[in-house]
Amino acid sequence: MWYEKSQPACRQGFTLIETIIYIALLSMLIGGGLITAFYIIDTSRTNSTDINTEAEGNFLIRKFEWIMNGASSAVISDAGPSSGITLTVVKGGTTYVLRLNGANLELDGVILNSSLIVVTTVGGAVFTTADPDGIKMAFNVNGKEFSTAKHLRK
Repeated sequence: MWYEKSQPACRQGFTLIETIIYIALLSMLIGGGLITAFYIIDTSRTNSTDINTEAEGNFLIRKFEWIMNGASSAVISDAGPSSGITLTVVKGGTTYVLRLNGANLELDGVILNSSLIVVTTVGGAVFTTADPDGIKMAFNVNGKEFSTAKHLRK
């Protein structure tokens, strides 16, 4: 047929330019996906650290409040750099000693915080007096400040 012979032959496949364009587009999509995945993972890690810091700080605050609830007396003492600042509380005939020892908060010699966090003082002391007849506890956990005050009930 004369019609078939006058038509150009059908091309099959892609040209070199089309292939390069498709590879470039695919590379941009994969690169964007990798960058997005990195930011998601990094943000997740940061959020996890913030959540753990908040939980540790709140746990230490709750322990302090538990000790102070129903306490009949509380005394703050600084036993020197080797022993740290201590809070001695008498509650129901039992004496509790809460102390900052290095980067750890201890209750009767038992470390309350995990090894993943560092507890530091705020303004040079963890425990200070609060009027009337109260104790204020203020500390930093991994750079985030926590504080509370409890008053002795008479």
